[in-house]
Amino acid sequence: MVEWDPAYEEIEEVRPFAEVAEDRGYTLGENAEDMLVGTYEGDNVFAEPQDSIEASYNILADILGQELSEYDLRVPSASYDGGAKVRDQSSSSGVLITREITPDFGETRDVDFYSGSLIDVFAFQALMGQGDLLDNTSSDFDGFFAYDFGGSGADISGIYNAVKSEAEKMAERNGLGAEIESYDEVGDRAVEMAEEVDLKSLQNKAASSDVESSAYMSVMDNIQTARDAGKASDSVAEFFSPTSSVQDEGVELL
Repeated sequence: MVEWDPAYEEIEEVRPFAEVAEDRGYTLGENAEDMLVGTYEGDNVFAEPQDSIEASYNILADILGQELSEYDLRVPSASYDGGAKVRDQSSSSGVLITREITPDFGETRDVDFYSGSLIDVFAFQALMGQGDLLDNTSSDFDGFFAYDFGGSGADISGIYNAVKSEAEKMAERNGLGAEIESYDEVGDRAVEMAEEVDLKSLQNKAASSDVESSAYMSVMDNIQTARDAGKASDSVAEFFSPTSSVQDEGVELL
């Protein structure tokens, strides 16, 4: 059971996201006008209209991150209030509530830590089928982190090459290019993570959080594909090659 589960009406000090974006170092994206910020039990939170499928992927990212706690993955805690609306919007969408990942700008770590953290976060996003990577991946002194998983659900074989490409761009941007010998480490780590997932626990947590079955099955398919890759004689790069146009559907980076 996911413990962090605020309702929209429980959020305090609600105001437009645009009022705080610059001070917190955020870029105003296409959904910025719809987003609000507030506090819940002392934590900064975001609220935005989302349908249940998009919200389900964000909740799944939270749950899967908990299941893979040994990797110290940082993704936002997520809650969905299906009966709420942001302000006076006429949309019937509910409201996704996520806890802000507070940037850590304290003591720096060594380059091995940061390169490992980068591989972890991109491998995790590959399992989620996250199609929009660079805009939803960031870093601080405590490593790399990811957020906004509403566009997840793509086939891991369809996005694998794109994930590697975006991981390389992020590494170069952060001065880590020389530290990563091969970006197929992303695939190897995704396989490792998939094998570590307690599938029964993931299923139970998803069910108790009312995750949409289609979202759950998309992520489960990727976990199974990654597990199959670990048993195959092919290299990860060869195994994760798309074999049909269906695998590429909805992938923004390809």
